Amino acid sequence: MDAKTCDCNDPKRKKIILAARIVLFIILSILIFVVANLYTNSAGAYSKELNIAMLFTKDYDAYTNISVATHEIGHYVYFNKLSQSQRDEYEKLFAGSTVFVSDYARTNAQEDFAEMFVQATSCQINPEFLVLQDKNKQEFFKKNIEEMIK
Repeated sequence: MDAKTCDCNDPKRKKIILAARIVLFIILSILIFVVANLYTNSAGAYSKELNIAMLFTKDYDAYTNISVATHEIGHYVYFNKLSQSQRDEYEKLFAGSTVFVSDYARTNAQEDFAEMFVQATSCQINPEFLVLQDKNKQEFFKKNIEEMIK
């Protein structure tokens, strides 16, 4: 093996890469925690590479904490339970949508999905959600929810 070639199957190299990803995720999580404490009372982070979700919260009621945790679970579902074709379908729905369940959902398809996941799995769905939300995204969740939560 020459100097330009990398053995990506080397167990030692895999451990080093995993450790670096964990350190980067911890640094990102600390930054999110600082921002959450400065500007809001609750925040979460999900790493699709490490399959780890973290929740930072203070002085919020249980429902809000559960909503933030469910949002992070929504990221897990998006990256681990949906097929690539389902993600592609949802991204097209996001791109064609003008109505969103929250301002944060406008960020990108993954955040929109996570925010919709909170609503779709919530015991206390906001009645306005049913009126204002994109019907195509609602249908996507109705069609796929059983598979998502297996």
